[in-house]
Amino acid sequence: MTIRRNRARLSAVAGAVCAMTMTLTAHSGTAYAEVRAEDHPATLAALRTLQAAAGPGAAVHAGADGDDWTLSAGTGTYGADRPIQRDGHFLIGSQTKTFTATVVLQLVDEGKVALDAPIDTYLPGVVTGNGYDGTRITVRHLLRHTSGIAPYSPGMPLDPVTVQPPRNADGTYTPREVVRTALSLDPVSVPGASATYSNTNYVILGMLVEAVTEAPAHEAIQRRVIEPLGLTRTLFPAPGDRALPLPAVTGYHGARLGGIYVWTRA
Repeated sequence: MTIRRNRARLSAVAGAVCAMTMTLTAHSGTAYAEVRAEDHPATLAALRTLQAAAGPGAAVHAGADGDDWTLSAGTGTYGADRPIQRDGHFLIGSQTKTFTATVVLQLVDEGKVALDAPIDTYLPGVVTGNGYDGTRITVRHLLRHTSGIAPYSPGMPLDPVTVQPPRNADGTYTPREVVRTALSLDPVSVPGASATYSNTNYVILGMLVEAVTEAPAHEAIQRRVIEPLGLTRTLFPAPGDRALPLPAVTGYHGARLGGIYVWTRA
């Protein structure tokens, strides 16, 4: 598979909200399968339910060791009947948080980061203001989404949050500006009190990775996770690189409002 980063960057917003690239398998039109659809009726029904609610396409690839198969519904390209093939590359969005968390935990094992150390230890002055205190929010809080930082994602269509950080010339955002803008929203809790999913936690962790490794986040993740695991069809692009290896599955932001579809390319 292939991984790729959101439209932000970590040496332009990468952190953990990157969008890497992977490969999958799926389809369009009615249903596509490398096996007979009637062999997996429950899977096909679940895919069609998901696609109807979240479309324009949904797919699953299952199995291992040569006994694998692909099944999908909908389309990989809105407005066209185009299957998502086994070798199609796609952006994995927030699943890249796992890669970021892995590197942070490696740094913990190496004694370079302490889970219960305040984030201000590594990024002084980054998490501060509007009720936020980087001397009370720990690395563990950020990993677990228990920092109390409010949910926020810059540049998301249909997002009710209107405040946006300044963009770079290539349309990306710098992590520091994303964090600064995110912290303009009031905390949802005191650190450690409850869990609230917030991309900002992992933007900050991406900054932590860069500060401690003295390398761009995409390079640290590629070198420490992707290459050692032999994920030859997975990559973390450099900041500003939005090109997907071909063939590729188009990613979309959007929603279905009644019978009206509203999609914008991710």
